Amino acid sequence: MKRFVFVVIFILMFLCFNQGFADNNIDICSCKSSDVDKDTILRCLVGHMRMYPEDIEGAKQAVICAIEQWKRRDGAIGFAISNAFLAMMNENPTIFFNIMATNGAVFSEWLDKLEPLSFTWHKEPPSPLEKKRKEFVRFLSDLGPLKNKDQDALRQKLLSTLKNIKPRQID
Repeated sequence: MKRFVFVVIFILMFLCFNQGFADNNIDICSCKSSDVDKDTILRCLVGHMRMYPEDIEGAKQAVICAIEQWKRRDGAIGFAISNAFLAMMNENPTIFFNIMATNGAVFSEWLDKLEPLSFTWHKEPPSPLEKKRKEFVRFLSDLGPLKNKDQDALRQKLLSTLKNIKPRQID
């Protein structure tokens, strides 16, 4: 019985902490402190979008935060940001393309670097990247045209880029 109570308390504490952590990381986006791991922030923002799909404002803030991280990126964080963009697009394409429509330069720059950042495999074979690419192509195709013409143009650009990417594996 003690074990059961401990497990229940642990689960409740975990859920409360994670909700607060996700909410705080939306605010922490502008943090430039070196003690905040940017990759963790990005994963938390995507997780927030996944866990709370009804939180439209939180989703907007998450995409805006990722865009700000892109503008300030240095080193290997570009890989994590690019993958976060793909995950955010997958979680809420309407909000993702809406925010990106007002950040055209970032979107274009990201598309130019999408293949090396999100479709280059650095680990042992087999690579899961071709499957990942096909899933995004299918998702964007099934999504169909977006109501907003500017947003749909971005969807089509991303779809075209993904169709032309050839994932590669490097040593």
